[in-house]
Amino acid sequence: MGVLFYLSYVAILVTFAFITLSIASGLLYISELIEEHSQLAKIIIILFHVTLYFTDALPLKHTLFSIFCHMVYLQNFSNTWPVIPLTSFVFLASCLCKTPEELSRARGNNSSIIHRDPPTITQFRSGQLNRVLPP
Repeated sequence: MGVLFYLSYVAILVTFAFITLSIASGLLYISELIEEHSQLAKIIIILFHVTLYFTDALPLKHTLFSIFCHMVYLQNFSNTWPVIPLTSFVFLASCLCKTPEELSRARGNNSSIIHRDPPTITQFRSGQLNRVLPP
């Protein structure tokens, strides 16, 4: 019994290492795809924002600003990629686009996040889970 006990701990460590390496490999593969197909990545990211607007009822102003920022960020995928000059207009515009988001987080203004009270057990059991969308 003692050997199996220690062997199970070794198996847990090996499993954890395997999962960690699998996630890292997947992220590396996705980053390579984005680097090779930057034009397609631009379209997919913008479509993802539009999908989130319709499915999660995000505010239109924030969604449009986010799409605009991503259009600016993705201009960095140019002929000089992965070298981005720190004095280029696109890089400085990317920094300026990031500033309003960071300022709103510093003030604690997370108005883009919709806070809803979770349903009570009674509402859940009775099926009264009508989704109320914000105005």
